[in-house]
This record gives sequence, C-alpha cells and structure tokens, in this order.
Amino acid sequence: MGKASKWLKNILTGKKEKDNDKDPTGTRLTPLSVSVPEEKRRWSFRRTSAAPGHGISVTEAGSRASAIANAAAVKIQTSFRSHLVRDLYLTFQFQKVQKLQ
Repeated sequence: MGKASKWLKNILTGKKEKDNDKDPTGTRLTPLSVSVPEEKRRWSFRRTSAAPGHGISVTEAGSRASAIANAAAVKIQTSFRSHLVRDLYLTFQFQKVQKLQ
C-alpha cells in the first residue's frame, strides 16, 4: 500500500516523482506531456459561419434542400407502396381462406 498511497499523494499534491523511483518492472515512470497552445483562444459570441469565406453559397443550400426533399419523397413513396402491398397480401389471404371454407 505504500507505493499506491505515495502515487495518490503525488497526484493530489501535484508533486513529481523522484528520478530514482521506478515501477516493479524496472522501467522509468514518465508523466504525460501536456501541450500548451501558443495562442490563447478567445471567447467568440458570433457564429463561425458568419466569418467571411466560411459560409455555404446559395446554390449549395438550394441543392441540399432539394436533396433532402427528394430523400423524404422517396421514403414516403416507399412506405406507401409497402402499405399497398401489405393490404393486397392480406386481401388475397382472406380470399384464399374464404375459398377453403
């Protein structure tokens, strides 16, 4: 428990381990390196797309809207066709049962 409590104490207090401290396998424990950004990022309350050159053009927006509308239409048609096929299948099954009786 001595090694574990020492490790926990070092993490909580922020102290680094000594160079001669090694784990049982004999390899040296190295702390994780933290990269510090060179320039501090500032808070920005404006939209990132409002910056010049970062927005999408009107034609791209129109093509996206039409692509979404086409995909929605395909889904609606597919579900309607499956409904019709299911309805016809049940009708034929009912007629088949009627003939057998």
